[in-house]
Amino acid sequence: MKNALRIAKYLVLIGILIMIFIEVDIIIFSIKSKPTSSDCIIVLGCQVKGTSPSPFLQARLNDGISLYPMTTIRNTPIFY
Repeated sequence: MKNALRIAKYLVLIGILIMIFIEVDIIIFSIKSKPTSSDCIIVLGCQVKGTSPSPFLQARLNDGISLYPMTTIRNTPIFY
């Protein structure tokens, strides 16, 4: 029983160390990566009710439109 508990502790410790390593790798990648120009912006949302977007989708569209001037994308039409 003691051996099984000891093995479980080591497995949990190894899992935590792997998660920390992956998180550090993700953070370093996000710091080093530079944005590149794109051909389009995709705004994902919930649903369209009839011909108008739901409030949640409308909020996402508004955020996308406000972020649009800060992007490297140019000459891209905005669809509603």
